[in-house]
Amino acid sequence: MVAQLARFVINGVMATTVNYAVLVILVEGVRIEYVGVAGLLSAFAGIVASFIGNRVYVFRSQAPLLRELFRFKTLYLFVALFQALFLALWSDVLEHDYNLGFILVTGVGVLISYYGNKIFVFR
Repeated sequence: MVAQLARFVINGVMATTVNYAVLVILVEGVRIEYVGVAGLLSAFAGIVASFIGNRVYVFRSQAPLLRELFRFKTLYLFVALFQALFLALWSDVLEHDYNLGFILVTGVGVLISYYGNKIFVFR
């Protein structure tokens, strides 16, 4: 259990790095005007990285790929929408810095992700 949780944290850091890097590229480089839209797109990049890491590294699953992929996509669609809505409210409506918003929403997303993966996706 502890080793699995440690692998989850490592995988999560890597997937979050992908998510944040894409967010910064979209906001600062591509200049997407709405941070909520950029947050949704970047969340999907992080989701792909997270699925590969969770399946192969964290939970070491041998279950049918398509079944887990469907469950994973369902869980992370919820996580991505949550992130996008939070960032839209935080940055676009309340005009707070998107970097701090990303940190806040990621903390909640980690909890949803771990328990969702353990209970629903990779069981």
